[in-house]
Amino acid sequence: TLTINKFNAKRIGGYKCVVEKDGRTSEGVFEVTLPIVHEDLIEPVEETIKFVEGEDLVLQVNKLEGIITDLTWECDGETVVNGENGFEITNKKGFSKLIVKAADADSVPKSCTCHATGVGSQDSAEITVTAEENTITITPKKAKL
Repeated sequence: TLTINKFNAKRIGGYKCVVEKDGRTSEGVFEVTLPIVHEDLIEPVEETIKFVEGEDLVLQVNKLEGIITDLTWECDGETVVNGENGFEITNKKGFSKLIVKAADADSVPKSCTCHATGVGSQDSAEITVTAEENTITITPKKAKL
């Protein structure tokens, strides 16, 4: 039996137990983890974003209390990679932004989720993207013939 007193995040990891008796050796390897709990690590600035074709689409989550060890974005079920397919990710101390450069109807995602992992905790925030119609006004000019 192995008992770990005052267990905390610093004691997470792999352990190896070696037993020697009567000239024989036996060993066991095991992993110690904290149970994952849901904790409010992030919150979206807006849960629904309207995009205008041709403009940058900006989705943002604010980081709340707690230590965030990993933060990723996923759009329409696909993991977003910074700098690929017109996506740009900016991570700062208090927030994370996902920017879709010059969004159009073909490139804009329908929804994006930000996933945050902390020490023994996790959280996610989904942001829905909707289209905003552009209004075009045509005013005829009189021309001299």
